[in-house]
Amino acid sequence: MSNVLVSVVAYGNATLQDLLGIEAYARPGSFVSQSLSFGSNVSFEVPGTVWTRVRSQLNGLAQRRIPALDVDGVPTGTGKTQPILTYSMEWVPGDRPRIHQVEGAPLDLSSPANLILRGTNLLGGTAASKVVQTWSSAYAYGNPGTRTYTRAVDSLRFDAVNKGPTGNKIAFSIEAAGSASVVTTIGEDGEVYVKITPATGASDSTSIAAQLSGNAFITATALVAGAVIGPTATSIGGNGPSPGGLTPSQAGQITKIYLDGGDGGGLARLDIPVVAGVPTNRLVLTSAKGGNDRNTITVTFVSGSDAVAVSGNNITVTRAADTAISTLVTAINGSAARALVVASAVGDDSLTLSRVMAKSWLYGGGGETPVATIAGAASTVVSQSDTSMELSVTNAALVAAGASAGEVAVVQVQMNYGLVAASIGLIVA
Repeated sequence: MSNVLVSVVAYGNATLQDLLGIEAYARPGSFVSQSLSFGSNVSFEVPGTVWTRVRSQLNGLAQRRIPALDVDGVPTGTGKTQPILTYSMEWVPGDRPRIHQVEGAPLDLSSPANLILRGTNLLGGTAASKVVQTWSSAYAYGNPGTRTYTRAVDSLRFDAVNKGPTGNKIAFSIEAAGSASVVTTIGEDGEVYVKITPATGASDSTSIAAQLSGNAFITATALVAGAVIGPTATSIGGNGPSPGGLTPSQAGQITKIYLDGGDGGGLARLDIPVVAGVPTNRLVLTSAKGGNDRNTITVTFVSGSDAVAVSGNNITVTRAADTAISTLVTAINGSAARALVVASAVGDDSLTLSRVMAKSWLYGGGGETPVATIAGAASTVVSQSDTSMELSVTNAALVAAGASAGEVAVVQVQMNYGLVAASIGLIVA
């Protein structure tokens, strides 16, 4: 059974307990109890077996009422009540896949065309992310007339553009304010570093999120509008000052913060910049479908007569001269390599012969490779994204599976822990 990420917003004090939480070897770890206090927003991950037990407690607490409280946690005295908490959950990794429509039906038994599935979460993974917190007096708590305490709140969230483990290779830093800029670099093995320098007077969550608009690798969302964000060189969380902030003697030791939590289904990829480290002009190779085994796809560039050859999972691109990225895209996508990867171009400079590469492996593929059937016949996943999937099947496979004209065919796809299915109507002769 999969893990479950539980998020709880508490409007009062409560405790969750799992009396069987002695499962020491449960992953991501044993769960015994979780204390909740007024105004807290808590997320924790538990194994599915624990979720079945904790869920009933959460349901019970969500139905309980407590006297209505003001922002300081003091009863309003109006006789009104409010819920003690609310909660949400999501399966890890990723939400359940869903199919919305199937293009290409009805299925012609004698000459079956490819089917296109449209839906959501068809990769079945999660995107890596990182939350920056700040201290906020707007969420002060404590008894009136005594000392009150501010608490840390989630103010700014960074998310990887692509789902899956590839996002865990993305790092960012927030520099001291100056001339507004976002500088992105990319390493040979796919490590991405995004250096953000806010404009003077604009070191806040809203402005930083706007600065990252259009970045190819990460996005940012202001969770608290206008929250002041300090340089990451002065605090672990990029909060400055913040919970977990460094002492003055440690300031500057940490500048880059990595996203994490990218998991489950993901497409493997390889970015090949024209100029090492600079992502503005690059050839991008993305695996045609998801799965951790896609990380075994390799690409080698060599000098010689123009050609693209494939042997197993190994692609060899041979060039006689410097070649424009767009030309390489056309050559790769028009060859047998298209069964393994989809090539795309960022910019249109040329890869020079001096950049002839030794064998390089794709990275970031995650989860299990999807397995599909159409009318019970084994099918090939031609290409896949988070919102679409192309499937092909042969006449011989359909006949062997016993499909015949007049029957209602069903397409099924098993990916990670999710099985999705859709009726595609009558098969025609």
